[in-house]
Amino acid sequence: MVGVILVLLLFILAGIQAVIIEEPLRTLWCAISIILTLIPFIFEWRYRVHFPLGMKVLIPFGLLLHVGGGITRWYWTVPFFDKFAHIISSMALGLILFSVYLFCDYFEYARKKPILKKRIRVFKDQETDVLAGVGVMLVIFGLAWELAEYGIDFVYHSTYNFGLFDSVTDFAGDIIGLILVLWIIHRSISRIPEGEHLDYLLTHDAGSNTPVMDPSRV
Repeated sequence: MVGVILVLLLFILAGIQAVIIEEPLRTLWCAISIILTLIPFIFEWRYRVHFPLGMKVLIPFGLLLHVGGGITRWYWTVPFFDKFAHIISSMALGLILFSVYLFCDYFEYARKKPILKKRIRVFKDQETDVLAGVGVMLVIFGLAWELAEYGIDFVYHSTYNFGLFDSVTDFAGDIIGLILVLWIIHRSISRIPEGEHLDYLLTHDAGSNTPVMDPSRV
């Protein structure tokens, strides 16, 4: 929690710096980043569950890299900063997508209020479904991000993209993040006891069988 408070303070300082350099739009992104950082904690409080620590760390860290990198100009002055940001952001987004799967099972099995009337199953086991789903979505997002950079540069005459080599290396960073987050997801699923579902990761403390909430009371 101390780390999150520190990151929130850094967002505030970054927002002040954006005002100083007369880029108010970046200040807005700092405010949005603060809200996005707090959302997992709000969900934990509302539903009496807990998200994987990695997600609560990587989301603000990834946002800080992107928002702060633009304000400090590290995107253009620090070698490979952009590639590192892509790795972290890909991992953060992967864990967010994984959490969507967790909540789908949570509402179906813990709350008895399934989000989907019919479960979507492509592969025989749920883990393969989750890994494939997260992987495909990250690839789509990575490609869309690069197209967005071209579009932003075209409209605003900025320099977020430096050509084909920059796009290829950005996407390579996305793939590295994808591989790392798929490994994290696999490790998380592998500790679910036989007979339990994905929501087990939301309703039990990491590394133990202790429930963090009683589904019947929510």
